[in-house]
Amino acid sequence: MPVRELMFIEIAVPELSWGARELLRPLGISPHPIAEGADDWGQPCAAFQHGGARLVLTAPAAYDAPAATFLRAHGPGVCDVAFVVDDVDAAFASAVRAGAVALSAPAAW
Repeated sequence: MPVRELMFIEIAVPELSWGARELLRPLGISPHPIAEGADDWGQPCAAFQHGGARLVLTAPAAYDAPAATFLRAHGPGVCDVAFVVDDVDAAFASAVRAGAVALSAPAAW
């Protein structure tokens, strides 16, 4: 299943300003977000554009928030990569057949 484009790379960080300062700035990526808000779990998020890539920093809002769980297990790092495809169900099935571990089935946004 061909990927049409990379939608975003999400990075879990302890706090947004830390992520911009410690992860983005050293890579030459502007630490000024193009958008800020909160995700479905109320976690603060900030989107950054660098060339054709969009990076999303996400910080935990509570101890049991998804970003907090990820940070405890792995430390700051890439927690999600989103692609644009024509058939999400076929792409998901193909990834699972190739060995990807499915945490949940695809959902519409």
